[in-house]
Amino acid sequence: MRTLGMIGGTGPESTIDYYRLLNEEYKRKRPGEGNPPILMNCINYVHLMAYMEPRDWRGMAEMLSGEFDKLRKAGADFGLISANTPHICYEYLAPICSIPLINIVDVAAAECRNRGYTSVALLGTRLTMESDFYREAFATSGISVITPNENDRAWVNQKYFDELFEGTFLDETREGFLEVMGKMQGDAVVLGGTELPLLLRDVDVGVPLVDTARVHCASAVKWMLRA
Repeated sequence: MRTLGMIGGTGPESTIDYYRLLNEEYKRKRPGEGNPPILMNCINYVHLMAYMEPRDWRGMAEMLSGEFDKLRKAGADFGLISANTPHICYEYLAPICSIPLINIVDVAAAECRNRGYTSVALLGTRLTMESDFYREAFATSGISVITPNENDRAWVNQKYFDELFEGTFLDETREGFLEVMGKMQGDAVVLGGTELPLLLRDVDVGVPLVDTARVHCASAVKWMLRA
């Protein structure tokens, strides 16, 4: 069986959720066989964010590559990052990483394609919503991506970092997200931030949700079990 090397700490709350989801999916696939082989490297998100303001994606990729190399040396066969926004550097990271990686954006696009969606609304950090890495990956699958208006993007980003990222999940914030979602058209809403499911996963929002954390973890378990 292959061992997963996971970069966590990019969002402490979602790192915890990832571990739970990975175990849930493994037990669903292999009931009675215990827990999956996972190595975890929880980096300091402050160090990661230092690359975002100058938009130094090559520098971010080099830093993450070094962290994945620690996982490889510990025995990881493949890897993932338990967050969406750091995938902004994926085009630089994948060629230099010492282990193969599962791209959360690619598996989310595949999930939407398999569900037959042609247009989706995207929520996440400002960088995720305003950069091209989601649009480009989804366009390859023939899916258009819609984002909130400028004011709503600013509000979503503020709530994301001031509350969700810090593990604060308020009812009024949930209602605000539902209001933003109600303004966007699309076949579904992609939760393009791995803290968002912690706020919205068990809520009837009236539209289909694509939980990127869950589909990422499901893909990772498939990689583990691949012959």
